[in-house]
Amino acid sequence: MPSTTRSLLLSCLAVAACTAPPPQPLSLSSAPAVVDDAPRFDYRHTPEAAPQPEPPLGHVGPNGQCPRLRVFSDAEDLCRRGILADIPLGRCGRLGDAATGSDVSASKRSTRALGGRAELFVRHWVRSDDRDDVYLALRGDNGYVLLGQVAEFYSQFNDAPEFRRFRGDADSLEIVTRQLWWFAGPDDGEVTLDRRLTFARDAEGAIRRDHACPDLALDLPPPPLDCEAVRAFDWSALPRAEAVEWDSTYEGEALLGRALGELGLTWRDIDEYGDPPRARETRVQYQSLTVIQPKPRGRWVLMREQLPLLTSSREVRIGEGPGGYYARSWEGKRERIHRLDLTTATADPVLPGACGELEDEDEDEGEVEVVE
Repeated sequence: MPSTTRSLLLSCLAVAACTAPPPQPLSLSSAPAVVDDAPRFDYRHTPEAAPQPEPPLGHVGPNGQCPRLRVFSDAEDLCRRGILADIPLGRCGRLGDAATGSDVSASKRSTRALGGRAELFVRHWVRSDDRDDVYLALRGDNGYVLLGQVAEFYSQFNDAPEFRRFRGDADSLEIVTRQLWWFAGPDDGEVTLDRRLTFARDAEGAIRRDHACPDLALDLPPPPLDCEAVRAFDWSALPRAEAVEWDSTYEGEALLGRALGELGLTWRDIDEYGDPPRARETRVQYQSLTVIQPKPRGRWVLMREQLPLLTSSREVRIGEGPGGYYARSWEGKRERIHRLDLTTATADPVLPGACGELEDEDEDEGEVEVVE
């Protein structure tokens, strides 16, 4: 095409484009029809997967070649006969429980480990604003075992421990704490100490703490009962404990409070202006036992330190018998004989109980208590 003709054509097209009328909106009659099978774009909400149930907890207690660990039925039993057994003053519970009054805290207080669930417990000392001991327990499907103490806090010596690691698996558990101690560094200066504790199963399946057997709350059964000797023993020979003046100190009030709780009573049930509680004391295996009657003419409670062992409608008698120490108590006029295990803070019934029934019920011997 000649160059003159091509230039003229391009000029005409440019003019036409500039002068073309603007596009008109489509009328409803001319709009495209909606196609039923046209693709639709919307959000597809996928429900969150349900959490997987945790593997079942295994049994706790036997410990391979190490001494057997004592099994506690629940957390309350663990506190009462495990953590508080030696010195019962204080409050005990799971770490983070506000009722304990503890200042120690951790963002993670339990973890799966060693075939069960490892949990942190704290014992807060009463009459001390800032003093706590932290313990590790392992929960299985049959109860708890106490593996050891993992931290201590006393505001006069250190800051509350900071838990840096609490991690476990099927065969091991690691706990790391960081703590500022005063007067522990050079020239009695402050020092920050990291403490690492490990719990692991050995080749025989025993749980060891830092390669050693745990030494807390061991299951050390008393010698076997000689039931023939038990049935033939003269239980009326068990002596009365020595009468003592009621101790109204803080420790005495704490003991009375625990005795009231064992009887299902409260402070409102006793007359603060009436006669003081009656009390008798004796020592067995280097430990103090108290027999206390909180209310006049009411029931008696046998206490080991501040742990209630049993109650009785008459004054409890305590003494040595076949293969151990025993307590003689009554339910109404019915006599009962218990063998004492002061290590576990228990009074196991033997008559009636492991050695059968008592042949003759006690009639009116000595002082008879009238139960309200």
